[in-house]
Amino acid sequence: MQTAAALFAASGYAATSTRQIAERVGLRQASLFHHFGHKDEILAELLDRTVRPALAFARWLGTQQVSPAAGLYALSWWDTHNLCANPDNLGALQLLPESRNPRFSPFWENRAGLRGRYAAFLARLIPSPAEAGAPAELLTDLVFGLVESVLTWFDRAAATTPEEVADAVASGCLGLAGLDHGAIVSAISDGVALVEAFASEEGPG
Repeated sequence: MQTAAALFAASGYAATSTRQIAERVGLRQASLFHHFGHKDEILAELLDRTVRPALAFARWLGTQQVSPAAGLYALSWWDTHNLCANPDNLGALQLLPESRNPRFSPFWENRAGLRGRYAAFLARLIPSPAEAGAPAELLTDLVFGLVESVLTWFDRAAATTPEEVADAVASGCLGLAGLDHGAIVSAISDGVALVEAFASEEGPG
């Protein structure tokens, strides 16, 4: 999967063959088809990995007693970290033209579901649209867009760590929601505790 992701990102999906993927990892093409029947299945799995961890975390948050501000910080942090921590920019695969093919609709449905989790926290945080300074849909797009912006600018070769980027982006999401400094500091503290609690339950990997 790592090899396929690197090839898709470097050469494009259409220009990458299953033979190339198999040869790069030292497999026969027939052996690759034992795991994946078609190249589409590889891309579908890679796309899914960009949203699956954040969705799992969002579902866990739904079982906890969390303030909307802490929940928004924690979800933004976990989502951003997932997008940045992989050695290859898996998230950028959603920018490939081929990813818009209907056969990848499950990914887009899951992504829409993840965006809905952000919208739910924002709706609790700012119940009145007039308080937000922007329509609810636009505010959700701004927050979700800030998280996904790392697909285009995060440099894996730079000294900045995924943790640092996740904190900066998640803090920025709270700022977009209109929280003042004191509320942001409090939400970060509670959000970090949520991230650590989930990571502890999940265990290594």
